[in-house]
Amino acid sequence: MFRNYQSIKKYKLDLYFRCLSANCFNGIMGNYFVIHEFSSNAFISTKGQGFKLLRHWDISNADDLNKRIHILLGNNFYLEYQLLHTQLSVLTEKARVKYLESYRRHEDYAKMSLVYNCLQHLPSGNLIGYGASWVVALCRAGQAAKMITEEEAWTYKIQAAKMVQAAYHNWEDFFIAFSIGSCFYDTKPNTPMYWSPTSMFTLINISSLLYKRVAWNHSLELPITIQKTSNGE
Repeated sequence: MFRNYQSIKKYKLDLYFRCLSANCFNGIMGNYFVIHEFSSNAFISTKGQGFKLLRHWDISNADDLNKRIHILLGNNFYLEYQLLHTQLSVLTEKARVKYLESYRRHEDYAKMSLVYNCLQHLPSGNLIGYGASWVVALCRAGQAAKMITEEEAWTYKIQAAKMVQAAYHNWEDFFIAFSIGSCFYDTKPNTPMYWSPTSMFTLINISSLLYKRVAWNHSLELPITIQKTSNGE
């Protein structure tokens, strides 16, 4: 599929994909891998960014990678958050506070509290931005580690990009969804005082890349080429 894209189109999409995965990086090297692609050197050291991405999800082979990607792109992964979001969103603010208080001794109180505090930040309750960002990052790392082919990685990245474009209006909403997802799916769910300063945070607040070169609704479709007939028509 990716071989059908013209080189300039593919170059721009590769940059777009790297930006989509920026949520999964931090620090100076994280910013570096927003601009540059992974190489096999990223896996020489266990401290390398590529190795860290795969280790985060306990991925050690191609089967692990493909299974994790399918989970992250599937609806079931996000049902728990959506259910809690729906339970709270249909209530009045007074009723929400009362319901949350009654939930205090529940084992999932931290998750319910997080959802409550994020209702205004993410009105849709859609956390696909969390999984999609990780899918793109894992595809990049998996391809460099030779766990996945370039064709397979491209297909997954296009799918992930289509899903987030349909779910959010801009890079900021995408970043918020990822940040909430990171807190919700943490081993110890919590409501943070501030969002984690990932490389996406840097792109939004400091860099001009997203605003001058990488539009949120960047076209993902193959360009239509019209072939002339033998008559030149």
